[in-house]
Amino acid sequence: MKPKTKSITFVVHGKHATQGSKVPCAQYGRDGRPVMKNGRVVTFVRESSKNHKTYRQEIANAAWCAMRDDEHEPFLGPVALSVLIVRQRPKSHYRTGKHAGELKPNIPTFVETTPDTLKVVRAVEDAMKGIVYRDDSQVAFHAMLKIYGDHDETRVTVSTMDSLDVAALTYAVLILACKEVLAKQTPKGELSCQK
Repeated sequence: MKPKTKSITFVVHGKHATQGSKVPCAQYGRDGRPVMKNGRVVTFVRESSKNHKTYRQEIANAAWCAMRDDEHEPFLGPVALSVLIVRQRPKSHYRTGKHAGELKPNIPTFVETTPDTLKVVRAVEDAMKGIVYRDDSQVAFHAMLKIYGDHDETRVTVSTMDSLDVAALTYAVLILACKEVLAKQTPKGELSCQK
């Protein structure tokens, strides 16, 4: 008998943070001058995103609650990951004057500016390590989208992969989540996840 596919879904509201971009920094002594060793400045590397630790903690907390609510242990074997990154629309997407608050016609659906989609997904993957799965190397399938919405949020679904059908289902879940976000803020007749 085939094992039943296990799945969790959760939403984290607020700004996204990336992971993976590093910035070299000089190490300074108590006197405020750079520390020198063998005639060179001692350096270290830090994440370029200042709020990635907070973002990863929010993802980890939401994942833990989702796993606890469904009484799951960390998933074993390959998993499919779906991440919908929703960015708040800028004010320039809205009309002014008598039609203030209405979206302008022909505004974009997809976000093509920062943050980098893969780096946000990397932060999401790492935050769930030890909570949803043992290691992020278990992620065998990714589905991700970055769209505009009313506010910043990250919608995450993780499913065990016991067949290729799970990959198709993961895409379907992502598209449904996309349509749900767009339905809340798109003028009638323009409900689409296409550019």
